[in-house]
Amino acid sequence: MNAFASLLPTAGAGHDTLFVKLTPPPGVLASPTSGTLGHLGGMALTIAGGVIVFVLTQSLARLAIEPAVEVRRVIGRIAHALVFYADIHSNPGQNTPAEHAEAKKAYRDLSSELHAAATSVPPWARRALATLKILPSWGGLTTAAKTLIGLSNNVSGGMGQTGVDNANRADMIRAALGVENFR
Repeated sequence: MNAFASLLPTAGAGHDTLFVKLTPPPGVLASPTSGTLGHLGGMALTIAGGVIVFVLTQSLARLAIEPAVEVRRVIGRIAHALVFYADIHSNPGQNTPAEHAEAKKAYRDLSSELHAAATSVPPWARRALATLKILPSWGGLTTAAKTLIGLSNNVSGGMGQTGVDNANRADMIRAALGVENFR
């Protein structure tokens, strides 16, 4: 007989009967939420919950946060270029053709990078991040990308554009991206 069995003598009509009652150790199988199996079930639920939270946060990081950080990096590079090439786009025709070509290429590349980075952020995340003022709105991002192309096309003063027109484009880009101007 094991330690968890107990002998229960009973008196009957003219003869004695012996019953064996088996009982589990205290706490085992007492209820689904208590005892040894209850603790194991609770641990399993905790582990499963932890795995689900981990997967959700990693998905959020990969789908929304990392692409949003890349958009912010591109915006920083655009802010740098607008300052770095300001003397070229604000004075069309006054610099060398090589300098014009460099600024033109930089603005066009940045427009492409901005478009690619912004597109990699899912629309639901773009809206949420724009509401939280972490990213500019989709309209601001597309306005900046289009205006960078316009600035690229007119950096050397083509189509009768003046330095004031290009400076206004640079201000429009800054406003669309929420970049402050250090004037």
